[in-house]
Amino acid sequence: MAYPSANWTIMVYICADDVLANFAVESLKQLRDAAGDGIVVLAQFDANQHRDTPIYLFDGKQPNRATSSIENSRVATIAGPVDMTLPATLTQFIDYASQTSKTERYCLVLWGHGTELLLDQERRRTAINGTGSANEPERAKEPDRAYLTYPNLKKALRDTKLAKGQLGPDHPKSIADARRSQYDGRRHTLDILGIDACSMSMVELASELQDQVDYMVASQEDVPDASFPYQKILSDLKDRDIRQDVRKVCKLIPGLYHQAFRDYIASPGTGVKAITLASLDLTKVRSITDPLTKLATALLNSRYDESLRQKIVAARSEAQDYDFGLFVDLCDFCERLGYKLSRQNIAEIGLASACKAVSDAIKVHEDGCVIENQPDVKQNHSHGLSIYFPYRTEDETEEVQEALAKGGSRQPLKGGSRQPLKGGSRQPLKGGSRQPLKERTARIQELEADFTQLDEFRRTGWDEFIKQGWSFILANETPFQLDTYYSAEQCAANLLSLCSSRRDEKAA
Repeated sequence: MAYPSANWTIMVYICADDVLANFAVESLKQLRDAAGDGIVVLAQFDANQHRDTPIYLFDGKQPNRATSSIENSRVATIAGPVDMTLPATLTQFIDYASQTSKTERYCLVLWGHGTELLLDQERRRTAINGTGSANEPERAKEPDRAYLTYPNLKKALRDTKLAKGQLGPDHPKSIADARRSQYDGRRHTLDILGIDACSMSMVELASELQDQVDYMVASQEDVPDASFPYQKILSDLKDRDIRQDVRKVCKLIPGLYHQAFRDYIASPGTGVKAITLASLDLTKVRSITDPLTKLATALLNSRYDESLRQKIVAARSEAQDYDFGLFVDLCDFCERLGYKLSRQNIAEIGLASACKAVSDAIKVHEDGCVIENQPDVKQNHSHGLSIYFPYRTEDETEEVQEALAKGGSRQPLKGGSRQPLKGGSRQPLKGGSRQPLKERTARIQELEADFTQLDEFRRTGWDEFIKQGWSFILANETPFQLDTYYSAEQCAANLLSLCSSRRDEKAA
């Protein structure tokens, strides 16, 4: 159906497994209760039930919202099991939403697990354990991922009618884009991408989506099951002093998120490390990726210097990291490494200069990429942007999370005697799978394979540093602890590929 013009359309794309399904329902109820007055919400909700997938529309006109079911707001149904991790599924949802609710502004929220974005937990478990039946071959043999990869997210956004400028000349978004292009030349972009999933505020993703999205709101840390405070965010969005200013909206959200969870207890016992949220201006992401290119080169060139190797490992081990050590706060790493460099030779001077340029670029300022950052007061080493830099150290909170995933004492409901969910898959936070070594190795393999497909990010040379430099550094400095800190299997694969490429160069 054609829906009247409104100021904002919030598109919420929910991929919830059994663990998160009821938390998703609570998010939908908040969205329903706060919609209206120029804000329309369209939500596609896959509850991992392997059945029809509903699409809801909330516009503030639903009668008796306090007592009615969200099912009263269903406007469409997609028949049969729907794979929410396919780019075509997301593209179709955005196209449907942009034609159903015609507005000047569009915000897409991706709701589910991270960093394997919108992870399909059942497919993931099958792939790791290799339990395919005769009629269903082991998914480990399939090239497809059980989650929405970053290249596929980019493809999904790029293929929409919004991105192609095919909404029609009379569409409010088309008119707004035409006005805007007179000032900055950008057209047909998504105004805001909000990622309601763990550890997704990453350089890799920000650089890849810079031409499809203006602003991104995401967390470096875990996101609580309770998710974003949607009711408060939408209520404040209705303030007409800011609703037409996308930048002000984005700067507001991290503060509202921090207020919503400021009373959460972050301790090893709760499985919560910290509460963080950042807003990024993706039109300025090159202010970070350009100096990152020099840093990656300087780090790579340092791998044959024993003294520099030791300083790099020490800085990485001390820096603020996330998701079982897979990602690090890029600014914090650069600052810690900079403190350790004596600057007594050309190599150290060059590396120190590159570190300073990157850390300065990440700091919050009006003309930078990170326009707002709200870390926990105890987590003041989170500066808004992470990068893949695997090095796992002992962490009490992560040990608790891992124990919960394997069937520990986590109680999904009040009542004391309730047992953990079957299979030990209970996640205390929206962070995807929490499995030990075997799964970690599989995640590292998939992530590094996915990053090779990120055209924009690859220009920084960071993936080459990880493969050729970081693997070499760890193999020399921690040869007997590779599986503890990284992955012996992946390290060997990276170094062998380096040898093969050199043989090919000599043969040529």
